[in-house]
Amino acid sequence: MSWNYLKIGIKLSRESLSKKYQGRTVTRVKNVIAHPNFKLTVVFEDNKTSVIDMNFIFSESGPVIEPLKTYDNFQKVFIEDGIITWPTGYDISPEYLEELAS
Repeated sequence: MSWNYLKIGIKLSRESLSKKYQGRTVTRVKNVIAHPNFKLTVVFEDNKTSVIDMNFIFSESGPVIEPLKTYDNFQKVFIEDGIITWPTGYDISPEYLEELAS
């Protein structure tokens, strides 16, 4: 479970996560580009490219999400260990990005 889930108050069951992704290979992000319309172009290790609509952040709150509601901060997205991350500490797993893309 990601530390950020704990910080923003979302509780997830480790068991439900492990069952959900059982048998899947580890997915990683190798490139990410932020767009002014709060979308991300994400390239996964298998070279699959997806455009992810991140406008859902406007309905969320918390100290790691609030700063991302300005494009200046949103565009500071980077990749750390195959996971997209922002300097605020907010991150999104590649598996969840794949879900958002489908």
